[in-house]
Amino acid sequence: MTITNQTSNGFDVVVTNVSGGGKEVKEVRVPIWSDKNGQDDLTWYHADKQSDGSYKVHVDTASHKGDAGTYSVHLYYMLDGKRTYITETTATVPQITETQVTGKLTNNGSYYSVRGKYDDIIIVNKKHGLSKDYNPGENPTAKAAFVRLRDDMINQGLNVGRSYSGFRSYDYQKTLYDNYVSRDGQAAADRYSARPGFSEHQTGLVFDLTDKSGNLLEDARASQWLKDNAHNYGFIVRFQAGKEASTGYMPEAWHIRYVGKEAKDIHDSGLSLEEYFGIEGGDYATSSKPAESKPATTGAINLPATGTYTFTGRASIKAEAKVSSPELAYYDKGMSVNYDKVLTADGHQWLSYMTASGARRYVDIATVKATETKPEVKPVAKPADKPNLPESGTYTFTDRASIKAEAKVSSPELAYYDKGMSVNYDKVLTAGGRQWLSYVTASGNRRYVDIAAAKPEASQPAAKPSLPESGTYTFTSRASIKAEAKVSSPELAYYDKGMTVNYDKVLTADGRQWLSYVTTSGARRYVDIAAAKPEASQPAAKPSLPESGRYTFTGRASIKAEAKVSSPELAYYDKGMSVNYDKVLTADGHTWLSYMTVSGARRYVDIA
Repeated sequence: MTITNQTSNGFDVVVTNVSGGGKEVKEVRVPIWSDKNGQDDLTWYHADKQSDGSYKVHVDTASHKGDAGTYSVHLYYMLDGKRTYITETTATVPQITETQVTGKLTNNGSYYSVRGKYDDIIIVNKKHGLSKDYNPGENPTAKAAFVRLRDDMINQGLNVGRSYSGFRSYDYQKTLYDNYVSRDGQAAADRYSARPGFSEHQTGLVFDLTDKSGNLLEDARASQWLKDNAHNYGFIVRFQAGKEASTGYMPEAWHIRYVGKEAKDIHDSGLSLEEYFGIEGGDYATSSKPAESKPATTGAINLPATGTYTFTGRASIKAEAKVSSPELAYYDKGMSVNYDKVLTADGHQWLSYMTASGARRYVDIATVKATETKPEVKPVAKPADKPNLPESGTYTFTDRASIKAEAKVSSPELAYYDKGMSVNYDKVLTAGGRQWLSYVTASGNRRYVDIAAAKPEASQPAAKPSLPESGTYTFTSRASIKAEAKVSSPELAYYDKGMTVNYDKVLTADGRQWLSYVTTSGARRYVDIAAAKPEASQPAAKPSLPESGRYTFTGRASIKAEAKVSSPELAYYDKGMSVNYDKVLTADGHTWLSYMTVSGARRYVDIA
């Protein structure tokens, strides 16, 4: 067992050559405490297995009252359901002293950092990456500050939801990024998604907020509050408008980074993190950007109205189809884009497409001879007779059609499709006397397109089906998606007949049968599929258990902060789920299993 990366903020514990002497090592546990004030900060850590077979624990001094000095570090293996002592050592944390910003970067093998006024600040951008094996999980200090910030926003009536996106491993980020590149091309993806090994989410210090509908937070009032107040909780809004040249990313109102006490200094400076510390940012080191971009072609190119275009030279991406419009980004020779419009403006030919955040962009591809044009007359969108369509597919518009945030005639038009354009949709629905196509944008927002007049049909949950505990379910009628398994919970969205969902739970609540799953942003959702009679959950007879080990539940069991029947339920385990526990106790007339969460909180589960 060795101690690495010792700084005033914490250290790493690395355990190698793990062996149980012929017995299987179920877990590697590392109890750690500061030698100040006895063991009042004792925390039992679960070591995470690394790709090289070693185990690793990251210790943040903030979880130990910020103590400097000597820390005791012990090592235990879980063998045959028992905790077995192996060895021990100590770590030394240097005293924190207030200094001036140095701007000097150091690398400890896992990440780059710069010495701030109060702490070492981890730096992650397109020039400074992270080790593939750096896997600290959510930083508990940052998480606690985030929860306070989020809950304060909710309590003030702002459009903020409880779901969020936090820590991401290297492998998870790779999957996300590869999907974005496959869909939008690398140039576009690089502006809103980090390549694996370059994501701040991998530090465990970053959180993406959502609104009450589960979409990334773009609400104007909530975004302004966050910009004005995040520093009071130790956060900065990392990617702000006008800072793409230094941060490397388009503005993201929802993306906040924990830096601690220095957040106020950074906020008050009006600078990006890179500008404040005087460190290099911008694009990836492998990118080469010519000084000037000119259309690769003279004379209009004969192109279909929509499709995929491969660039023959560098081409500027702009917010308007104007030569004078500032360059936001660019495509290099050999890159491709999926476009939905071809137009001529300002003496040039342009391709146009919608970004992941719903903004329209224009790419200058050719110089053409300008001809006199007349202003376009916007036709009034009148839906045609209701077409007979499959539940999902590609639809080509026969006339101009409005894109809206809600399936309501009164909802404002966000954008539109012109005759000849196409959309990939995943729903066909009837609402407000109209037929609508629906799809999800790259940023996760659902959109609706009015295509025809129609008569809506009511839907009711079907009779309770017999289902496996997890799997794929195909809906036989419209079904509501909710944040809670309650009939009174507001509908967030819905599934239509013929659509499918991958679920990981089946439960009965509030007189209904529900399917449940976790969204990509980590929020749990519930879908009402049938009327059913709920069954009461009772603890089973007291089982005979070892003092520590792994327990598989035979029925639903409540997770609580105290071993009391009256303690509120924080979450629960369902039948078939398992837990690694380190205590068995009797309290309040019940038998409880107990374990430590990854954030160091003790939890109790009522089993009998």
